[in-house]
Amino acid sequence: MELCAETNPAPENGKVNCLKYIYEKDHSGSDSHPNKAANEFIGPLFAEFIVQVIQSQTNIRVNQIDVTGQNNISEISSDKGTLQMVASILPSDASNKEVTWSISEGSDNGSISSTGLLSAIKNGTVTIKATAKDGSGVFGTKIITISGQQIKVTGITVTGSGNASSITTDKGTLQMQASILPSDASNKEVTWSISEGSENGNISSTGLLSAIKNGALTVKATAKDGSGVFGTKTITISGQQIKVNGITVTGSGNASSITTDNGTLQMQASILPSDASNKEVTWSISEGSDNGSISSTGLLSALKNGTITVKATTKDGSGVFGTKTITISGQQIKVISIAVSGSGNASSITTDNGTLQMQASILPSDASNKEVTWSINEGSDNGSISSTGLLSAVKTGH
Repeated sequence: MELCAETNPAPENGKVNCLKYIYEKDHSGSDSHPNKAANEFIGPLFAEFIVQVIQSQTNIRVNQIDVTGQNNISEISSDKGTLQMVASILPSDASNKEVTWSISEGSDNGSISSTGLLSAIKNGTVTIKATAKDGSGVFGTKIITISGQQIKVTGITVTGSGNASSITTDKGTLQMQASILPSDASNKEVTWSISEGSENGNISSTGLLSAIKNGALTVKATAKDGSGVFGTKTITISGQQIKVNGITVTGSGNASSITTDNGTLQMQASILPSDASNKEVTWSISEGSDNGSISSTGLLSALKNGTITVKATTKDGSGVFGTKTITISGQQIKVISIAVSGSGNASSITTDNGTLQMQASILPSDASNKEVTWSINEGSDNGSISSTGLLSAVKTGH
């Protein structure tokens, strides 16, 4: 195949090649010697055919790429901001204007999508690269500055003040501390919590851990910057007083009454938990104290018929108490006062050897035994009194 100088003008965006093929025909009209060289005499008769081959040129390569930010912006200044990158292709009629987007430098500061959308990750610079997809190897770059990004927490180490990992005093406290990485994190604040063993202690918003009971707990510090990063520390708690959390009050032998006059009943207090540090209680009567009294050891003594509520209160400062109602019956109602008068309120005997019936008014009116013993405690030489209270005059006097 060779170019033919005598061809017609080539079409636009194309070129023309010519193919010469020389062949002969013998006198019989049949073809022969198809492999003879061009223009070689091969016999008495030959002919030359020129075939024009038009070959279209359809692959116009990229020769230049200019990379810019949309609206010629060259920075991202907002936290987690984005910027659409633009690739301007030359020549304008390049067959394939598609590009591959990538970050050639500073890939830890941002990322870019297949469509050229740049997303900020952290402060710094990134070099954006757009490479032609037509195989030409042509590319363009643009440096974008990234600022205003929040630096997220990547690690938290939790310790106790002075590297302490235990609380050994009753109701003791320990200040917890959180060491933040990186040191230039935008927000170093943390939220304190107890992830395990919350029944053994509690923690304040400032990280002050307070012991409640013996055991272990896990203190957790979580970053407030939304990164989700947290750190933990296990703290051992010992030496705590085990507080009483329940008291059941009963009478000895489960008795709930006193039925004998001036009877007594030993009260008992069952303490929970069984391993409470201080099981001592204070005994008192919360209701009906006029019906009975109770000793410091819990011995209840009946005074009069009715009901009383016995109360046992812990001495460990927990404020826990228990109560039991006891019924009291069979008690003698004692006389509390006697008013003595003469019959008809008379206060004298004026007749010789006269008599006066004495009377005794008893309080309370429902006293169990209203009987009295009559006697003369002064001036017995002036008169005498019978067992029924009849006073007889002996001589003048009083």
